[in-house]
Formats: sequence, structure tokens, C-alpha cells
Amino acid sequence: IVFSRFQLFSSQRHVSTQPIETTINHKRKNRMQTMFLMYHYFHGIELYNPIRVMIAAYVWMTGFGNFLWFYSHGSSNDNGNNSYSTVRVLQMLWRLNFSSVCLCLALNVPYLLYYICALHSYFFLLVYGTMRIGHLYNWNHDAKAVRIKLCVFAVFIYVVWDLDNGFLFTTFHGMFLSNQPTVGASSGSLWEWYFRSTLDHWATLWGMVFALHYPVTCLWLQKVEQRLDWRRCVAIKAVVGGVLLMATAWWIRGPFQQERFEYNQTHAYFSIIPLMTYIYFRNLTPWLRSHSLGLLQHLGQTTLETYLLQHHIWMTTNSRTLLTLIPGYPQMNFLMVTAVYVVLSRCLFRVTLTLRSILLPSTSTVWQCFRNLGILTGSFIVCYSAVLFIKDVKVLNLTTLGFLSMAGGSLVHALSTHFAWQSSDDSPPSTKGHRVAAKYIPIPHLAGVLIV
Repeated sequence: IVFSRFQLFSSQRHVSTQPIETTINHKRKNRMQTMFLMYHYFHGIELYNPIRVMIAAYVWMTGFGNFLWFYSHGSSNDNGNNSYSTVRVLQMLWRLNFSSVCLCLALNVPYLLYYICALHSYFFLLVYGTMRIGHLYNWNHDAKAVRIKLCVFAVFIYVVWDLDNGFLFTTFHGMFLSNQPTVGASSGSLWEWYFRSTLDHWATLWGMVFALHYPVTCLWLQKVEQRLDWRRCVAIKAVVGGVLLMATAWWIRGPFQQERFEYNQTHAYFSIIPLMTYIYFRNLTPWLRSHSLGLLQHLGQTTLETYLLQHHIWMTTNSRTLLTLIPGYPQMNFLMVTAVYVVLSRCLFRVTLTLRSILLPSTSTVWQCFRNLGILTGSFIVCYSAVLFIKDVKVLNLTTLGFLSMAGGSLVHALSTHFAWQSSDDSPPSTKGHRVAAKYIPIPHLAGVLIV
């Protein structure tokens, strides 16, 4: 109740009245992420179906956001090559996978334990491939050519996930995954990935289709709201809203009432109904499009980090048990663990973006990016070898661990900064009297901790 009241009194106004504005998207992700965390923390299995719809919304935004970027920023001859460049792909994959890969190496857990990272990376690459092939036809917004590519993409999805009996899926993914049981995948990583990817395999395409017609939708809203009198405006919006509400009512009384395992069979095909209904009514008027609730808005920027660290800080044993710092006082323990969890998530978010700007700057070439990544990988190997050596000679204690952490982190920071800024036209940030430079200070310590 208190949380809801704070949300209501934290309304903020925005200049833009465009549908699905970026700032509002971050705040929408913040509220969905809060629901995910509460679902896991309190084991709210009765909320499984609504949570699945929210996850579909995330995958939908992957298709919508990336398609819209490539379709708009990559639509001119001047900057099209940069928009489809390998550097941008590396930057995106770094953002999605750096933290998860570090956690896998540090904690010896499989990558699919953090299946959200794999899911977004996989569908991002599918969106990129769809837009990259024949991208010269995108520069003049040739909707016909783009629609043909979307149809081919739809056929690919249908054949791999709906028509095929598993042969094509195993052929495409079997070389990377196995049937051996592992942490978080008792039936093997291949089956786990098939299950996770099947649940929302159409959501990305729905997002791409919506993004293709997004400019037309914005123009339609402007025409209805500015050129028509208020009676016709209300009538048109009421008709569209009525159709969506009837479809949503059917979905609520039908697929939404199914049990968990039955619902999974239909979720990929009908989750678009509540999603489109929410988007329509959330953007129904200019006032709604220009206002949003501001509480915990920064959580929407760190949804990836909060998702990852919930497994190991907010909860333990890969989200199976709760972390207890104050035994006997669950409310106080919840507040303390949550405070530590949110702060560390924010720090990990800043470290990820800062390292990306150092190792994969937008002005660098593909060779420079791979060279910087090679230097980072070599530093990791050196530090990991040092840990194995110290462990073999049985002198691994807290003192040597702390020393190696600082030394390894400093090595990674020094090498990556030197080679990255050497290949850039900009000067490295100063550490004296400049507020921006403060975000570079914790990198040696945090990078060292991740390495060890």
C-alpha cells in the first residue's frame, strides 16, 4: 500500500508525447522488474501467467527497439554502415553478456542459468541479421522490401519452433548445447534452451512488425487528435479500444485461466493480445503519453544487473534460498539485503558501460575492438593461472586473495585503458577535479573481484 501511494505521488511530466517514449519504457521495465523480483523472492507461483506476459513484453521490446534503431538510424547512406557495423553488434553483445560471463567464470555456473541474457542476445542477432541482409533497400524506407524480409523471418520461426519436430532446432543448436544435466537445466542445456526460447518465439517478430508501422501509428494519432473534433476522436478511439477489450476479455476467460503447463503451450501465440491492449490504453491520450510514475525509475536502466545479482546477493543457491544477514528479523533483513543488492547492481551497471566505452568505443575499428578484447581475455587468463598456481601450492587465503584481486584488476584496467585510448582520438579521462572521472575509479577493484 505504501509503495503504491509513493508511486501515485511520484508522477512526472515529459516534453515528448510520442507513443512508447524511451523514458516511459525505462519506467515500465522498472515496474515489471519489481514484479519479477517479488515473484522470485516470495515464490509467487500463482502469478506465473502474468509474469510470463511481462517476460514476453521484454522480448517484444527487443524486437521493437532494435528494429526501430536499424530502420531509422540505418536508413541513410551517410550513417547506414555505422548502424550495421560489427562494432555496434559487439557493443550490444557486451552489454548483454559481460556480467553474466564473468559470473559464470567466477562461480562455475552454466551460461543458461541466466537465460534472459541468452534470450535477448539470440533474438537481437536474429533482428540484426534480418535487417542487415539487403540493408541497402532500407535506406529509402522501402516498406515492401522490409515486409518481405519479415515474412521470411516469420517462416523461419514457424519452421524451427512450430512445424519441426526438433530436428532443425537440434541441428542449429546442438553443436553449442548438450543433453547432460547441469545447474538450472536438469534435462540438459539443449532442452532448457528449447523450452525457454519456445515460450516467446513470436514476441520479437510482433515487436518488429509494430516498429515497422510505428511512424504510421504516430501520424494516425496526430491526425485523430488534432484534425478531428473531439466527438469523432472519442468515437474512433472507443471503437479501437472496444475491439482490444473484447479480445483481452476472451484471452482472460480462455488461455489465461489455464494451468501453468497448459498455458505454456498457447502463451507464444496469444501474449500479444494483452500487450497490445496495454500499449493502446497507456498511450490513449497526450496527457497519458507525457506523464509517468517516477519512483525507482533508475531500476529500469539496471534490469539486467538486478536480474543477474538476484541469484547471488538478494537470494542464494541460484535463487532457491533467501540471504539472511539479520536472523529472526525478516523485515529488517529484507531492507538491508535489498539496499546492498540495489547498490551493487548499480555499480555493476556502471562498470559494464564504462568498460564498454573503453574497450569498444564507437570510433574504433573492428580490428581495434578485437585487439582490446584479446588483451582483456589474455589478462583474465594470466590472473586465472595465477589463482590456480596459488591454489596448488596451498597458500590461498584472504590476504593473497585480496592482493591478487587488486593486482589483477589493476592489470586489466591499465592494459585496457592504455590500448583503448591509444586507438581513440579522445584523451583519457583525468582523475583530478573532474566528476565524470569518478566512475573510472572503482574499475580496478571491481574488475579484480570479478576475475578472482
